[in-house]
Amino acid sequence: MLQEEFSRLIFMYTQAAEGKGTTVEEIFQKSLEFIEHLKEVLIKGDEEDKKAALRMMKELYEQMQEHTKIMSQRSGLSEEKLIADSENPANFTPEQWRKMQESRIQLAKAGEDLVKLLQVEEKPSPESIKPKAEKKKGPKKSKWMRF
Repeated sequence: MLQEEFSRLIFMYTQAAEGKGTTVEEIFQKSLEFIEHLKEVLIKGDEEDKKAALRMMKELYEQMQEHTKIMSQRSGLSEEKLIADSENPANFTPEQWRKMQESRIQLAKAGEDLVKLLQVEEKPSPESIKPKAEKKKGPKKSKWMRF
């Protein structure tokens, strides 16, 4: 199910980059829903599910970057200008701006939650902290001509 949701989200980004189909608000909302599902998997999933979720997060981030470049090229604006325009309330109706701001806040919070989950996952276990046994230092024997 998560893979299907991921594929639909990537399709939405592709459509948006081509100037088709979806609104920015819809992409924000679907991205937020997907991130919430990723958080659930990172909390409750088995190791294989967690690895898949991490791969999807990485690919989603890469897709977002790639589609931003495509939108930038299609619009004739630099990525910086495109981002600046998306942050200017004058470019949106008050209702669109309000929804986008709410979505941005929710996405930022969800992203922070994911980072916290990942930091917990990466903490070393007590077993991995144990000091390694030191190797004996001494002359190294050559294996040359030994049978």
